[in-house]
Amino acid sequence: MNRRDFLKAGLATSALLTAPLLTALDVVGPDAMALDGLEEMTHQLARTSRIARPAVLLGPAQGHLGTFRELLSGTVAVGHRRRAYALTGEASLLVGRLAQLLNRWPESHMHLSWATSLADEAGDDTLRAHAFGAMSALHSGIPRGGRGGDPTKAIQILDAAIDMTSSSTSPYLVAWLYARRAEERATATDSTGAWRDLETAGRALAAAVNPDNGFFRHLDSAWLAGYRGNCARLLREPSEAIASLEHGLRVKTISSERAGHRSGVLADLAAAYALPGQSQDVQQACALLVEALCAWPCESTRLWPTKVPTHMPGPDVVGEE
Repeated sequence: MNRRDFLKAGLATSALLTAPLLTALDVVGPDAMALDGLEEMTHQLARTSRIARPAVLLGPAQGHLGTFRELLSGTVAVGHRRRAYALTGEASLLVGRLAQLLNRWPESHMHLSWATSLADEAGDDTLRAHAFGAMSALHSGIPRGGRGGDPTKAIQILDAAIDMTSSSTSPYLVAWLYARRAEERATATDSTGAWRDLETAGRALAAAVNPDNGFFRHLDSAWLAGYRGNCARLLREPSEAIASLEHGLRVKTISSERAGHRSGVLADLAAAYALPGQSQDVQQACALLVEALCAWPCESTRLWPTKVPTHMPGPDVVGEE
């Protein structure tokens, strides 16, 4: 069975499992076991979001969120209310993040805002920090190939998200938040802040003992190398960018084996080779760009090649601004 058929079968199975669960919720309301089942479905969808096409997964994720809406519209016992709010927030967060991958920014804003409100109701700082981290992308030019965005606003949101973390926060979430802020600081040409945040992200990642069970299943050394390389590219440090990105492509980990990750890193590497300097190699940049396009697995309109300058210099002007 190929991966596409496997995903379809898995999503169909999830739908079949949800039906009797919904019937039970209609009859007796949610109990701990029912909430456990819904939580596992959220984690399964979050893990699948790292390998499935966003347009394919968005529908099942919206349906899953609809289950939570039905749950909250009914009677929820006081002892389960906070958890129900938190789990609904996670499902709304998932839909918001998938919408970003499809450039559906207003829809993403709506779902992430609801996730933040549900985090407040649940008193869940981890969910609130994650939602804020995801909302930072709404103000970032990075997902749009460097066009537009307000890095100052994005950094302010990430500052708030980091302030919500504590010693008990998942190290994967902490690593992701610092890596995201590093990118935005690199966009704002804050080299010192960017490298400091990347070092903090690396320490958080190194402190993780067990793999994440949901959104951050893919965070590993290859993932962090990709962020380091992109930050160096944004800071116009091509030699460091090339070294980090090529290292990220060589390391065989969960991230490096994902087609979407590989495509993004290849596009970043192409952009790094296109930067002026001793390492500039326009032919290599073009070849890597073609490889990135071929490796891109999604119909998402977030085109990584927009990271590459529109007018790359020819061989006769290599090294000039």
